[in-house]
Amino acid sequence: MNGHEQSLAFLRLLSADAAEEVLSRMRPETAEMLRTKLTGSGRTKIKAGQQKRVMEQFDTLFNLLGQAEISNKPALDAVVEPISEPKKPKLTVTTGDPIKDLESLSRYQIANALKPEQARTAAILLNQMSSTLAADVLALLPDEQQSLVIKELSTEQHAPPILVERIVRATLNRGRNMPSEPPDDRDQIERLAEMLREVPKATRSKMIKAIADEDPELKDRLLAKLYVFTDLATLEQHMVQKVMAQVDTTTLVTALFQADQSLLDAVFGAVSSRAKMALQEEMQFQTHVPEQRVTDAREMIVRVLGVVCEGGD
Repeated sequence: MNGHEQSLAFLRLLSADAAEEVLSRMRPETAEMLRTKLTGSGRTKIKAGQQKRVMEQFDTLFNLLGQAEISNKPALDAVVEPISEPKKPKLTVTTGDPIKDLESLSRYQIANALKPEQARTAAILLNQMSSTLAADVLALLPDEQQSLVIKELSTEQHAPPILVERIVRATLNRGRNMPSEPPDDRDQIERLAEMLREVPKATRSKMIKAIADEDPELKDRLLAKLYVFTDLATLEQHMVQKVMAQVDTTTLVTALFQADQSLLDAVFGAVSSRAKMALQEEMQFQTHVPEQRVTDAREMIVRVLGVVCEGGD
């Protein structure tokens, strides 16, 4: 077969959407010629041996392109990347069965490997896996992609075995390089706050002051993440009193709804007997408080807590 015949054979192995995506990246005149032949000849059945030869030829081409991309990497990378001991090659145990090897990956690896794929490709792959693993992987896909994949799964799949095998192997190779654990979805402020919690208070206060000098808004967002509401139970009484002095009664009562006894003891121990009785009386009338209101009240107290504990009061 010549080049155009090979391209035509390859396009016939793909879904209509996938074939059109490939055609859109070709020269317009070549794409139009192939599109006409595809439309005119319909989905002509390709013999298994011919399918295999076509896929092997395209595999070889893709591998050559990948090697060329690596060899053409700018020499500047060697300067930017720190020199380190050469990494030992990662040992991969294979069973010889690509489906079994694929199912040995975590659902996070498979889902991440599928995210750049078209819905039909993902559906073909999920159909090859156990129902439990397929459901777990499907749940991790982005909402929009998930809906499209479910739509594809609701229709009967007619993918040639040679194409299914290529999809499985490609997903397996990509998935092996993906993290096996769920991604850290916390934002940068949360991660920074977690690091600062491990720093001694004196050093931390200097760091926060430096941040405040450069970006006051960033400091406020950081303080809101640096402490949690339950930290009230661990503070000395005079510190709790400082926090209480800056919080109105309504917010405090709302925040204490269904709070642990240790928190109640910390608050009640920091106020006068009269104020304690008033708080307890108001709390008795709280039979139901929307969860969002409780969350908002606690977040407001946490912001005050951060300011007080970091010497900004």
